[in-house]
Amino acid sequence: MRRPRNGRRTRAAIVWGNWGPYHMARFEAFRSLADTHGIDVVGLELFASSPTYGWDRPPTPEGLIRLELAGPDTTFRARQTLGTAVPALWRCRPDIVFVPSYWHWSLVLNATGRMRGAQIVMMNDTHAGTAAATGWRAALKGIIVRRFDGALVAGQPHVRYFSGLGLDESRIICGYDVIDNESFATAAAAARTNAPGVRKRLELPERYVLSLGRLVPKKHLGLLVEAYARLVRSATRTDVASLVIVGSGECESELRARCVEARLPVIDHGVGTNGAASMASDPGVHFYGFRQVDENPSFYALAECFVLPSPEEEWGLVVNEALACGTPAIVARTAGCAEDLVAPWAPDLLVDPHSVDDLARALRPFVLGDAGPGARTPPPELMQSWGVDRFATSAVELTERLVGPSPASHACPENRSARSV
Repeated sequence: MRRPRNGRRTRAAIVWGNWGPYHMARFEAFRSLADTHGIDVVGLELFASSPTYGWDRPPTPEGLIRLELAGPDTTFRARQTLGTAVPALWRCRPDIVFVPSYWHWSLVLNATGRMRGAQIVMMNDTHAGTAAATGWRAALKGIIVRRFDGALVAGQPHVRYFSGLGLDESRIICGYDVIDNESFATAAAAARTNAPGVRKRLELPERYVLSLGRLVPKKHLGLLVEAYARLVRSATRTDVASLVIVGSGECESELRARCVEARLPVIDHGVGTNGAASMASDPGVHFYGFRQVDENPSFYALAECFVLPSPEEEWGLVVNEALACGTPAIVARTAGCAEDLVAPWAPDLLVDPHSVDDLARALRPFVLGDAGPGARTPPPELMQSWGVDRFATSAVELTERLVGPSPASHACPENRSARSV
């Protein structure tokens, strides 16, 4: 453990490529709590865009340095990384650096922090079910992972994975994949209070099950369409729930074609369309395109349930969002969040991501109306330990574990975290 130099406050730096709303919420919670522990936190955003998410760019909070490197956050340009990102981190003079994963520019900043004498913490949500490296690549990954001083990971499957690669389990803490639960819960409550107005504004069906996220192969949404179509064909009543799909991506055309093949009406609610004109064809599959985060609580709040059938999902923040909004979630049992978020209260909502039968079984009461309103509402206390305050507490605890308590700390002893993995 390295003590802060010359009695000054501890300095922590946290780095992400492109910062979206989730990063901002975690950073501000960490920065606020850290200040009471005598820790100064600075954030580094390297890139102005991401090819993965089309977020609106949020305002720059205090303490965040935006470097505006050219290209999306998945790229690595040695010249600008060495010429801009490395000097920026060096000038921060950090005692500890939180870096995402262990790839190209992240490893360069990892090395920079070490040369500065900082402890390096890996932020990661890989688990055994999503690890792709084999053979010599897996061996190399183990060597890299063991060189980290600590890790802030998503949940228990992730703790097991990284401790299995040789990282000391006492230096691994959960709490990486969290959201601002309060903002989602508040927005969902407001949507339910004004349900008729929200339905009209968003052109939502009276009853629907929801998929929200990127329309990419790993999400396995073809399975969802097939399971939904099977239930519609078997229905003996008219108030069958629709399927609402919010998101965009390379699989959208394929999903629409699957709906047509299954003789399911397709209703388009994208920008510039008039989906309301086709609502009479409900039940059907409603496509809404990509929506910003602030709209998502309305979709969750009025849904019968949320569905995430991905066979390879590092975590699944959309499940956090659904549960924070009080909406039950059907989740692939292989998803990273399944063990921590769904198994404790509704193990029967965990499904085999390769079985249409199993997914149809879990969907049936929600699609056919057998569940009853509010019958499977997640317990409110479930998400209390999975908010941004957990990220903040875990990050502060790792800082104090690896660097030592800051001599400038003015935190009360009873406020210090004692959370273990």
